[in-house]
Amino acid sequence: MSCCTNRSAQVLAAVILTVLPAQRAWADFNLPAGWNRGSTDTTYQQWETFTSTDGNPPNLPDVGLFNPNAPSGAGLNVYDSSGTSLITSDGNIYSFSAPTDMHVVVPNYGLGSNYTTVLLVQTRTQGSELDYGDVAIGATHPAVTQELMRQPLSTPFGAAYIVDTAFTWVLPGNAASYQIDLPAASTSMSFDRAAVDTLTELTGDVTRDGIVNGLDISNMASNWLHTGAVGALAGDANFDGIVNGLDISAVASNWLHSSTTGGGAAALTAVPEPGTHLLASAGAMILVVVARATKRRTARR
Repeated sequence: MSCCTNRSAQVLAAVILTVLPAQRAWADFNLPAGWNRGSTDTTYQQWETFTSTDGNPPNLPDVGLFNPNAPSGAGLNVYDSSGTSLITSDGNIYSFSAPTDMHVVVPNYGLGSNYTTVLLVQTRTQGSELDYGDVAIGATHPAVTQELMRQPLSTPFGAAYIVDTAFTWVLPGNAASYQIDLPAASTSMSFDRAAVDTLTELTGDVTRDGIVNGLDISNMASNWLHTGAVGALAGDANFDGIVNGLDISAVASNWLHSSTTGGGAAALTAVPEPGTHLLASAGAMILVVVARATKRRTARR
């Protein structure tokens, strides 16, 4: 899809979010790190061709869709709120007279405060680019912004590029729907395509077995102070890329909470809120296991 060059000239650079293989089973962009598309605690939706600028009728995913909250696409949409754009011959949303203000709307599970939601949003633009500093969900900016590919375009109007970008958010709770705001930095941005992956996880359930318990403590202890990619690091309960005391707090605050089906995408089972003594016991248990794991690693050196 192109507003300024042939499709044959659009070669996606082999840039990978993490150490994942380069192959793409779901067509274009990168697969999420740390979870599989199609599992019960995820959503996936991808657009390449748009038919309306204002999302009326809705622009539904035309490349791929897995979303139990919108199995037929109802509630999903991509639109420009600037009121100045048009649809190009290749199905892009483009405006030559004003910066577009793109929005992507994705229904989710609506599970509430005991969960954590990770969103991986990937975009392709042509011509001018996104205003990266203003990309947000509500008032929250991405935890990670990564340029995946930049390819020059030959135009009579100066420098222009095809740019693929990945944005990652880690949000407390799990809402019924998310709106990703993707404003353009200037006029003449052609919004080419978008993909959104989400993971919903019971906060502290690093083993993803549906309950926060001693197995999560053991998993954290085995990976104590390890670092890695957001969503791909075992034991990283708060998705900040390191297993440390903040993850202990996440586990302790949700101690013995469980989901009804053993996955993130399930209603929370009603259990008594943990008292102070129980949280203290959980924290102490974590520290003991961590100390033992650290001692074993030291002894092997």
